[in-house]
Amino acid sequence: MEIRKHFERNAGTYGWIGLIGYVALFDIYAPETMSSAADRALEHPIMKYVALGAAAITTAHVINAFDAYDIPDPIQKINEKIEQWKDTGIN
Repeated sequence: MEIRKHFERNAGTYGWIGLIGYVALFDIYAPETMSSAADRALEHPIMKYVALGAAAITTAHVINAFDAYDIPDPIQKINEKIEQWKDTGIN
């Protein structure tokens, strides 16, 4: 039970560790690194905006920039919509 409390208090830290581990393992085992895919996207006339937008939204979400400027967080909105769907029992 003590381990569960520790995890609950530090879930965000474990999330960061998991994210770093995922990226590292992906770069080791995937046929293409995420960085290489980003480089390719940045060379494309349209996909560069998708890549930069995704990176900007993810970063703004993680550092709570949306909250700081009272802007709706698109990732949080997606999470809320998923929770609504789960509550209705739709699979």
